[in-house]
Amino acid sequence: MLAKLAAASEGKPGGTIEELVAGGMLPPGFGARPDGSRAVLADGEVYDQLRGRRHLFLPVPDVPVERVTQAEAAAYRHFAELYRDQWGRIEPIMIALRHKALAGGREQVVLDLRMTPLERRRVAMIGLWAGPPDPQRLAPIPGNLAAWEAVLPGQRLFAATRDVVPPSLELPGGGFFPWRRLRDTIVGYLGSSGQPGLLAVLDATFPPPAANGFSKNLVGLWRLASGQFVLYSFQPDVLTATAPQLRFEPAPRPAQLRLQVGDPSGARMTPFLNDLGYARTRQTALGNLRLLASLHEQLHMPAKDCKDAAELLLGAKLVCPLGGQYVLRDPPAGAPPGGGWTSTELEKHPATPGGHVTAPPGYVAPPLSWFRGLDLDAALEGDTVTAHAEVLMQNR
Repeated sequence: MLAKLAAASEGKPGGTIEELVAGGMLPPGFGARPDGSRAVLADGEVYDQLRGRRHLFLPVPDVPVERVTQAEAAAYRHFAELYRDQWGRIEPIMIALRHKALAGGREQVVLDLRMTPLERRRVAMIGLWAGPPDPQRLAPIPGNLAAWEAVLPGQRLFAATRDVVPPSLELPGGGFFPWRRLRDTIVGYLGSSGQPGLLAVLDATFPPPAANGFSKNLVGLWRLASGQFVLYSFQPDVLTATAPQLRFEPAPRPAQLRLQVGDPSGARMTPFLNDLGYARTRQTALGNLRLLASLHEQLHMPAKDCKDAAELLLGAKLVCPLGGQYVLRDPPAGAPPGGGWTSTELEKHPATPGGHVTAPPGYVAPPLSWFRGLDLDAALEGDTVTAHAEVLMQNR
């Protein structure tokens, strides 16, 4: 279909595959397949002679494969060898799901996973990085929005992101401080207990500590040793507040990996995260508009036909992820003819000078509208991997 549109834009015949090949729109030999089937163009519709039309293909098992090319056979041999070498047999996996309705329109979903036995080589590789399952965990610290910890051989690594209002990354007049501003935005800490392990190289970048236990390296990272823990952060006040609160408590299950994410709905960081989500969704909406512009500029298609052509090529409807409608507007005075496609939501909320994007009032990024928390732990014991996750959701 794209070749037909290209032929029309260049004024060449394109009613048959032979005409498209002759006009250079399709490569010689296009359409024929080793099994004897071929692509067919008839009455303006393209379909497969054996398998049918788009969205209505026969199921794969209903089309016996009797002949293949040497290249296809070689490609499949490579795939089979890679699969046997990297994966081997399929692991037995058991998954249990249960949910519980909570007050306030919330719901808790609990997932338990068990996989056993694993291929010994994969167990050996994971075992190089995993220590024994620990029945204790670090006690949650108020003000952490997300925190994780991992038990390694002889060492425990942990980190957390604090719930703060990040500073703006935008500078007056546009542009960014890519390092200093980003460094200030990541408000949290990294820590360890036990042997230095993976952080030994990082420790080598710090001078001897001052009398208060603090030291600072050349990139602005602070270090504080407090009892059995060593902490790192770009914000010394985070270390001062965190160090006295570090302690262990019994965990519901022994594990080597733990992850906790708090409720973002009322967090101070939520407006910042919502702006990031809106900016990403806005780029998706603009991507559809760029496709329509490409059809108009490269295939010389009338602007009014571009949306229908794009949906025909994609086999799907173009939907504005911001909730608006794609509309065609008249070009401003002096602009090239053909007009331009836009979204009604983008018209309501144009980008500010400098390219800074802020979510408009009432917009809530999809994950923030339903996600209310996560508690996950995972363990490798012997040849068995287990994982337990509890997800808190807000029903709409």
